[in-house]
Parts: sequence; structure tokens; C-alpha cells
Amino acid sequence: AYARQHPGLALHVAELILPPAEAHVGRARRLLMDAACRRLQASHHPHAFIASTDADTCVAPTWLAAIRAEVQAGADAVGGRILTRAANPACPVRRCQLLDATYHVLRSQLEHLLDPDEADPWPRHHQHFGASLAVTAAGYRQVGGLPAVPYLEDEALFRALRRHDLRVRHSPQVRVYTSDRQQGRVAVGLSWQLREWAGLLQHGHEPLVDHPAQLISHWQTRRRLRELWRTTQAGAPVATQAAGLAAVGPVAAALLVPPPDLWRQVRQSASFGELWEWVEAQRQAQLASHGPWPHLPLRAAVALLRQEIARLMPAAT
Repeated sequence: AYARQHPGLALHVAELILPPAEAHVGRARRLLMDAACRRLQASHHPHAFIASTDADTCVAPTWLAAIRAEVQAGADAVGGRILTRAANPACPVRRCQLLDATYHVLRSQLEHLLDPDEADPWPRHHQHFGASLAVTAAGYRQVGGLPAVPYLEDEALFRALRRHDLRVRHSPQVRVYTSDRQQGRVAVGLSWQLREWAGLLQHGHEPLVDHPAQLISHWQTRRRLRELWRTTQAGAPVATQAAGLAAVGPVAAALLVPPPDLWRQVRQSASFGELWEWVEAQRQAQLASHGPWPHLPLRAAVALLRQEIARLMPAAT
């Protein structure tokens, strides 16, 4: 109906039946984004981008223009702010959702203070999900397309972008408004998260989140490792293997990984994203059994994040 009212719109419709093993959101979004990428590359436009949203989501009137502005400023991908529509602020789950959003925005601000990303300066947010996720055609091709996984395909694409050191912008100017329904079509998503919070609150429990002390150590160490990787990639001479191990020793200790393994990976990794993905995989098993910081209730973590940001702000300015 919209296409009939707007003859200038080139509307493409594809209908197909997928095998049961492939009948999931990851495969469907992959097919759509692949088709979009082919058309955009044929246009040879230097700033061509694929913009993704969801069926239960309404984009802001400025959505495409705001994405385009970020792409023209140098972003390879843009995550938009995802807000819920017509939600009751008195609802316990809604209050929990708002507190969780506060926690993640404060996390982003603290991360900016400790390990700034020139491609994603403050102010920024934390979301890079399918309801508002855009990527340039060139960037999409570079990472090999969207991973066709049954759920969390948006997170998988974000990890691929990071693995290739592409510039990802979490733009506050890019906004969409989505449903707050608790029954969705995927195993893990916003509806699943809302149900999880509802279950916790029903039993008088508060969500647990990462301890700010762990985040601070994590980002400070990542910054040191990035500097070390850049120095190594620039061809700085290391006299001996022992000297290399000594250089990575303090970082390896903080990351809970063996120094020889880390030094080898520093030299072999073609991108910092590739190196950090390896580090994260190594750390997960260690943190599960040797994690020095317990998870905190959401409200306590928000209070600590505010304290740390207030402590760091004078030094940052």
C-alpha cells in the first residue's frame, strides 16, 4: 500500500520457504542484508550503507539521516539507541529496565574515560542490536557478512566488526522505538530479558551485574595491551624473547593468561580486535573459577559507577 502511494519507492519483495534448520532470524536477516549489499555495491556510492530494524519497531523520522551523518563522518557501522514505546514507568519491570539502561550508559562513560575510542567518542550509548544497526556495504563485505546464527546474530556481527578493527559508532542521534512485549520469536532478545527481570522481581531478587572494579581493571589493561600491540606492529625492535616476555608480563598477569602465549599472539595478530578476542576467550575460563570480583546488585553497581566517574572526571578534564 505504501509503494502504491509513493511510486518513487523501489520496493523489493522476496518470499521463500527455508529448511527447518535455517528457519531463524539469523538466516532471514543474512539473506536480506546480502541482497541489500549487492544492490548497494552496484550503485558504487562511497557512503552506501545497510540499515536494519525489526518488525515491532518504529524508527525516528531522522533515523536514516542520522545514520548517514555518522557514516559520512567515518563510521563503518552505527548502533542506534533503542527505546521502548508507551511503557508504564510505574511498572516494576520498566523501572528495572531503566535502571539497567542507566548502568550501561554509565559503563560506557567510564569506559570512555579509561580507554577512549576515537571512533566512538562520548556521548555514546551501549546498544548495537538488530532493531537499529547499520553497516556500510564495504564493511559488511570485509567481515564476510552477517553470521547466520539462530539468535544474537547482531552481537555476532558486532564481534566480527571489532575483530577487523572497523569503526563502530554508538550514536545517541540515531533512535528507534520498539515494543516492550514479553513474548518474542527468538530464544534470546529484549522480550526474553524482560521476562528474566520479571521473574527475578517476582521472587524479590535484584539483577546482578559486573562489579565496577572488574570493569576498571579490564579497560585499563586493554588500553595497555593496545599500546603494546601498536608498538609491536610499528616494528619496534625487541632484542630477545626474554625481553618480549618481560614487556607483556604485567599485562598477562592482569589478564590471567600465560605470558608466552600472549607474546606470541601479540606478534601474530593482524588486528587488535583479533588479539582482544583471543584474550577474552582465554580469560573466560579463568574468571569462572578465579574471578576476584563478585557480581553486584544493579543499584549498588550504579552507585559505584557514579562514584568512579566523579573521581575520574577532574583528571579527564
